[in-house]
Amino acid sequence: MKKCLSIALAVIMVGTLTGCGSSKTLKCSQTLSEADEMTMKQDLKFTFNKDEVSVMSAIQTIEVSDDYKSYLSELEDGLKEEMEQYKDVDGYSYDLKTKGNKVTFTLTADLTKMDEEAKEDLSLDETGVSYDDIKKAYEAQGYTCK
Repeated sequence: MKKCLSIALAVIMVGTLTGCGSSKTLKCSQTLSEADEMTMKQDLKFTFNKDEVSVMSAIQTIEVSDDYKSYLSELEDGLKEEMEQYKDVDGYSYDLKTKGNKVTFTLTADLTKMDEEAKEDLSLDETGVSYDDIKKAYEAQGYTCK
């Protein structure tokens, strides 16, 4: 189960630290299941302004079976520790809630409020990546995008 929770943390970080192209919105979602032990659902939203990503948000929900509920605090602690290093970055916010067998992690990155160094530190410094490129990239990873 620890391996599953480590994978969940990695999926959250990869999904949240990606960025990038006109005044429209792209929504991508994916649900992964690990037998009856764990289900991870990730919803991503990219808001484009003038062919550049201006805001990116991610909601990751991880639900585990009763047998693995005790591991949720470990996952929550790992997420808090990882996100704490970004607490003073303008335009970057996160929220973490645990209820029952479920952890919900919400992250928002407003790239219009971040300086270039912060974007680079968060791997959000890619410019010129289009709506279509992001859509193709996430669909290739198994997401459903609209």
